[in-house]
Amino acid sequence: MSYRLVQACMDMRGEPLSSTEWRVFLVLCRYAGEDSTCFPTRQTIADAGRLNVRSVIDALHTLKEKGWIDWAQPAGKKRTFSIFTSKMMTYLTPVQESTPVQESTREGCGKVHPGGVQKDAREGCRKVHPNMS
Repeated sequence: MSYRLVQACMDMRGEPLSSTEWRVFLVLCRYAGEDSTCFPTRQTIADAGRLNVRSVIDALHTLKEKGWIDWAQPAGKKRTFSIFTSKMMTYLTPVQESTPVQESTREGCGKVHPGGVQKDAREGCRKVHPNMS
């Protein structure tokens, strides 16, 4: 399984895919290896995506038409799906670094805490700033 693909699928923003297409795409990402290929059956995709097989078939064809996936099925072999990650990357939101959170309560110490953790009571502030009285 490629956690990288699953995470990228989860992080996609905008509405490039319908909810059914996205669920099918997520299942394919879940089963894909590091080479972005996988070979689950349509029934496996339906079960994992909590969809019926007809919806999976329709979504697979739409995903192929939209250029998100392709598949090949050599004679006597399983169908292999290929995921086009370049298409997916255009819908990813860049990860932003977290901004430190400053104390906002009247009793707080007024200092910015490491990791952006907000302390909302003076007692919690003493734990972070032991010199505070």
